[in-house]
Amino acid sequence: MRIIIEHCRKAPDWDLIEELIKSISGDPDQKIECIRPVDPDGSLTKTGVFQLEVSQSNETSLHLTVEAVPIGQASKLMVDRELAEYEAAKKRGEDTKPILAKAMEKLQGAKKS
Repeated sequence: MRIIIEHCRKAPDWDLIEELIKSISGDPDQKIECIRPVDPDGSLTKTGVFQLEVSQSNETSLHLTVEAVPIGQASKLMVDRELAEYEAAKKRGEDTKPILAKAMEKLQGAKKS
């Protein structure tokens, strides 16, 4: 699961993210056990990409990614996804121009915000 929150000034309230996860999954016993910034110099209070480990009522763990995208920037997760789609199309010998056009449109949209 990935959660992308755009136009952020700081990291989200982690208690609210936990409530959101409970609401989406329908499991009221889920609890965030660990939050790790992907960037080694990252902070739990600043924008960035975070890996979360969530315990579930069936005694398993759910691993998810939360990205708090700074104002005026494009999502790193979405850009990475576009790059992966581009590389896969390139390997298949498909036309990559539509993929590049879509990625550029997203990046330009983020800059206008």
